[in-house]
Amino acid sequence: MKNKARMMMLLASLILIGIYFLPIWNISLEAPQFPEGLGLYINISSIEGHKENDLNSINNLNHYIGMKKIDPDSIPELKIMPFIIAFFILFGLLASFISKKWLIVVWVVLLILVSIVGIYDFYLWGYDYGHNLDPKAIIKIPGQSYQPPVFGTKQLLNFTAHSYPATGGILLGVSLILGITAFFIANKNQQSMQNIKLVSVLFLGAFVFISCNTEPKPIEFGFDNCHKCGMTIADEKWGAEIVTHKGKVYKFDAVECMVSYYLEEKEVNLEAEIHSFWTINYLKPGELIDATNAYYLKSPEYQSPMAFNTPSFKTKEDRDKSIKTNNDLPMNWNDLIEAVKKEWTD
Repeated sequence: MKNKARMMMLLASLILIGIYFLPIWNISLEAPQFPEGLGLYINISSIEGHKENDLNSINNLNHYIGMKKIDPDSIPELKIMPFIIAFFILFGLLASFISKKWLIVVWVVLLILVSIVGIYDFYLWGYDYGHNLDPKAIIKIPGQSYQPPVFGTKQLLNFTAHSYPATGGILLGVSLILGITAFFIANKNQQSMQNIKLVSVLFLGAFVFISCNTEPKPIEFGFDNCHKCGMTIADEKWGAEIVTHKGKVYKFDAVECMVSYYLEEKEVNLEAEIHSFWTINYLKPGELIDATNAYYLKSPEYQSPMAFNTPSFKTKEDRDKSIKTNNDLPMNWNDLIEAVKKEWTD
C-alpha cells in the first residue's frame, strides 16, 4: 500500500474523533414570535438546544399540536452511536497500518451503509414525531403533519424549519471522502486519478446544488403562514415568496406583504441575501412567476387578502385584458415598490 494511502486512511480515522465533541446535525426553527429562533443540535449521544431552554420550548410547542416529547434518554440510537464511531476509528487505524487494500474497501462500504441507514433512521424518527399526533391535542388541523425536513428547508405552519449537517456531520463526510481517496491512491493509475477527480467534482457539485437550491417552493395553501403578518395563506390567486442565495424561502399571503417586509428588512442586510422575488400568477392560481418581471394592476375590482388589491400577471397582455375600470392603475415592479412604500408600509 502506498504511504500516501496510509496517511489518508490514518487521517480519515482520526478525524472521526471530532464527532465526540461536535454536533452532527443542526435543526433550526424560525417564526415571527421567536425573533431569536429556536434550534436543536443532534450530538453523538445527546440532543440539546441551541440555547439553554430551546429543547424545553420546542417540547412545549409540540405539546400543543400533539407531538411526542423529545426525550434524548428514550432514543436508543444515541446510546449505540458512540460505539459505532469507535468501531470505525479502530477499524480505520487497523487498515492504515496493515497493507491490505481490501480493508479500506470494507471500511468505506460499511461507512457508506451506516450513513445511509442513519439518514433513513432520521427520516423515520421525524416521520413518527410529525405524523403520530395525539388526537386530544389542543391544536388540531385536519390533514396537517409536522415532519421536519431531513435536509433543507420546510414550512411548518408559521415556522420555517431548516435541517443541515453540523460540524460533526461534515467531518463524517470528509472522513468518507478521505477513505475513498485512500483506496484510489492505493490502486494508483491514470484511470484511478481520473475517477478521483470525477468523484470530487460530482460530490462538490451535488453539495452546492443541494445546499444552495434557489428555486421557489410551492405554497401549501391552507397550511403555510405569511412571514410578515402571520395569516394563513389560503387564496390560491394570491401569494408571494422571497428566496435567498442560500435557498431559504420566505412566504407571504400577498405581494404587498412581501414588498413591505423587504422594505423593512433591507436595512439589516436582507437585500444582500436575496436571490429572487416570486409572486402568484392571478390567472393561473398557485403558479409562481418572477415578481420583478411581472405585470401588476391596482384595482378595487380585485380583493387581495391584505386589501392592497394588486393582482400579478405573467404578461402585459394578460394584465391589460384584466383592466375593468378607467381608474385601474397598471404598474411594474418599481411602481409597486413605490406604491407600497407610500401607502402600505407600517
